[in-house]
Amino acid sequence: MNRKLTVPWWHSIKFRLLAFGIIMSILPLTTLGYFNVRAARSNLEETIGRQMTIGVQRLAADLESLIGSELATVATLAKVAGPRLMTEDRTRQEGMLYSLLKEAPSLEEVSLVDVTGQEIARASRRQVVGKDYRNLAHRTCVAQLKAGQDDWYRTFLDIYNQVRLEKPVIIRQKETGEITGGFIVEMSLRGVMNELTKRQPEHQGRIFVVNQQGQLVGHEDFSQVLAQTDVRPSVAVKEFLEGKSGLGVGATRYLGYDGQEVLGVWAPVSSLGWAVVQEIPLKQAFAPVNLLAGQLAMGGVALVLVATSLSIFFGIGFSRSLQRLELGVEEIRKGNLEKPIPIQGNNELSRLGEIINRMGAELHERRQQEQSLWQAEKLSSLGLLASGVAHEVNNPLGIMLAHAQDLQERMKEEDCRELISSGELAEYLDTIVRQTKRCKAITGSLLNFAGHRQREDSKTAVQDALEATLKLLDFRLRRQGIKLELSLAPALPRAALPKGETQQVFLNILTNAMDAMPQGGRLLIRGEEEAAHLVFSVTDEGPGIPEVELRKVFDPFYTTKEPGKGTGLGLPISFSIMQRLGGRIELVSSGQGTTVKLYFPINEEEKHAT
Repeated sequence: MNRKLTVPWWHSIKFRLLAFGIIMSILPLTTLGYFNVRAARSNLEETIGRQMTIGVQRLAADLESLIGSELATVATLAKVAGPRLMTEDRTRQEGMLYSLLKEAPSLEEVSLVDVTGQEIARASRRQVVGKDYRNLAHRTCVAQLKAGQDDWYRTFLDIYNQVRLEKPVIIRQKETGEITGGFIVEMSLRGVMNELTKRQPEHQGRIFVVNQQGQLVGHEDFSQVLAQTDVRPSVAVKEFLEGKSGLGVGATRYLGYDGQEVLGVWAPVSSLGWAVVQEIPLKQAFAPVNLLAGQLAMGGVALVLVATSLSIFFGIGFSRSLQRLELGVEEIRKGNLEKPIPIQGNNELSRLGEIINRMGAELHERRQQEQSLWQAEKLSSLGLLASGVAHEVNNPLGIMLAHAQDLQERMKEEDCRELISSGELAEYLDTIVRQTKRCKAITGSLLNFAGHRQREDSKTAVQDALEATLKLLDFRLRRQGIKLELSLAPALPRAALPKGETQQVFLNILTNAMDAMPQGGRLLIRGEEEAAHLVFSVTDEGPGIPEVELRKVFDPFYTTKEPGKGTGLGLPISFSIMQRLGGRIELVSSGQGTTVKLYFPINEEEKHAT
């Protein structure tokens, strides 16, 4: 009895379990987590950007203040005591310079020079000052001092690989304003950077200072300065060099000079023409958000595990029913159509099981009918082959009869011992044995093909099946004057398929091709590998098949042959066999000649077996 599936989809067990388990465990958590993390990242980025902007502006002001205050100390000394200091004795001069170094901790070296650039006195933190003083007239700073350019400065690396700032401080006569000399000041920027970082101890990322050429003059990691790392690829440095303003609120995402994605801000040091840059790698900046995301993910995994466990617990019955259906369908796939699926309960799964059982029964009945048709077609083919085989057997039988009769006559008239000693008897017997073996091979091919299907479990290579079929048809090919052209690609894989079914397909296709050329012609057989198939194409030179008839050729009992010369089952049976083998059959006819392509499946192992 047919039972219609009327269970609404929203009542199905599968829908309820899977929808509840997946939606209630994953979707809400994923959605909320995504938007929360996204909002947290945005807020954190905005907060960090604001803090960085304020911090870097403060650092720029501090840098300007640190350098400016120490230079102001020197400038005050030059203004108040400079002219008098020029005339003091050397001991007094050096004492004043060392006092200056003590008051300004970032100063590394101070030289007192006259207007010609001749050093009068010098104080240094790192070098012992002797009695021989230098003439600094060749230095640019002396030229700037003479020109009255006390706002000039330069940065350079000293012999200790320390970045220093060099600047002239002018000494003038109070009455006339005439330049009488000055101080050549060298300041350590490492000390300045150390002082800057002390003022912002909890900052993130890295802080560095660049001059107006974009060169690194200060970095909290002083090894970067020693290595003279090129920081100009940094977007912040590029903006500074392009003259853009760095005073906006907020950080910018970009690739830093070391290739890391960073949040960066910068602020100018106006009096020096420098810039202070702060960059924080995104991984470091978003570490709290990433931690939150990880915690949410762990919570989500725990929730999914709980929901999945509940779904599995309540879905045991569903799973068992589904497993029974799976096993039943697998039996049908294997060809066991007589074993029904056990039916339990009254739900959509049990109804599906009933439908599958009915399908299996119908397939079993259809297979029985197909087997009967297959046997009928085989018997029909055997009838067509019988005359050819009989003629083939007649030739060797005639030779055997002639030799036997001749030998019989000679044995009556001649001495048998002479026949034996001369070797003629052995020749007669050899001829009879050869012809007997030939008869056996011919009848063996026919018996092989005629064997019942139950004995055809053995498999053979497709090429061997084709060769055996061509042997059966050899006489008919010669009798009809058909020229056979066989073209097989070298090293074809040897796909192993059921012997009888494969031969039956070749026999049906080749017989149709020969029937299409009763007056002879050319029969072309090609074999090649194409993707996961062995493709054998059979082409005849017959009249072809009209386009309107092509769609009917695979219908049972349809034939274009004269009454009594065809059953109309050859192509339908071949089509069914090829489907069962996992292949397919294609037929092309353009009105003159017909090509049939047979696609036999091959697996990965067979691809390498030639």
